[in-house]
Amino acid sequence: MTALPSVYFVHKDMIHLGLRGFEAGGAFIAMLTATAATGISAGDYALIVGYTGWVISMVLMGLLFFRKVPSVFPTKLSLLTVDAILAFLLIVAGIALAADKNLKALCSSGLWNLCPSYRASIAFLFITGILHLVSLALTHLDYISPKVPLELSQNEAFETIEPMTPRGEYPGEYVPPENHSTHV
Repeated sequence: MTALPSVYFVHKDMIHLGLRGFEAGGAFIAMLTATAATGISAGDYALIVGYTGWVISMVLMGLLFFRKVPSVFPTKLSLLTVDAILAFLLIVAGIALAADKNLKALCSSGLWNLCPSYRASIAFLFITGILHLVSLALTHLDYISPKVPLELSQNEAFETIEPMTPRGEYPGEYVPPENHSTHV
């Protein structure tokens, strides 16, 4: 079992939020560029899968931002399943779009001027699918890896049991237990 470095656990939320942002951006670009190939079944499928990937990635970003992932995905398997299904759908859409003979014939004839958009859609479908696989792997490693304790310099803030609040001249100020008799 591989332990992730402690730096990962310090910045885990931001890493996952950034990864979800890249997934949403890639799916959005794939969706927009797939509009060049609509009217053909593979293009329509790529458009629908790009839209689905974009919406779900945006929802996951919001859940991560507001720290509500455990309430929506109570088990680790449910979040891993969503990532696996999205990665599968996006990669299949990229393969279907790349393998379409009608679109290849249009691009090779030189009469269709939307070939760069068609190729960009294929690329971003694959990129977003791979990003979902990376997210799947990171989430899985996060669940199975032993938690590495923070270094001593980072643990000092967590060693005290007493809450640290500024002491001032206001009612209800925090007074440590050892100073209770002197402060009253």
